Amino acid sequence: MKKSLLVIPFSVLVHLCIINSVLYFLTPDVYMVENNVLYYNLSWLIITFSLNYYPTERRERFETNLARYFKLLGLFGLSYFALYGFKSNGIYPFEYRASVFLIICFFLTAYRSFFYWMRTKYRLYGGNFRNVVVVGRDKNLKKNQKGF
Repeated sequence: MKKSLLVIPFSVLVHLCIINSVLYFLTPDVYMVENNVLYYNLSWLIITFSLNYYPTERRERFETNLARYFKLLGLFGLSYFALYGFKSNGIYPFEYRASVFLIICFFLTAYRSFFYWMRTKYRLYGGNFRNVVVVGRDKNLKKNQKGF
């Protein structure tokens, strides 16, 4: 089994842990009510998989899909504030809810940058390398051979 098959499930798990832990510690009165935990997790999963957020391309970098990342945070923010609009009963003021959402965004961004940094270091030291066979004698192929 390839190790790269575990990267996306691990990232999904870390993202859900970040979201759930921040919400549990900062807004326990709303987070632990009824099905709110299920709502937050399902909304994250539906949004990420509908946007095809999780990186599957080998050459993808932190900056590659930044627009998609901001779209993801925006849509998750809409679902986050929508739940407060329906079920909060005024427990937390808007400024506090907005700061909790910004904390979630900060931790998700920190993990994203840490993930890409670690992946770069892993590949720099020989992990996840690819063997390439170059066939032929062309001046363009010689340039490619020097790059490997």
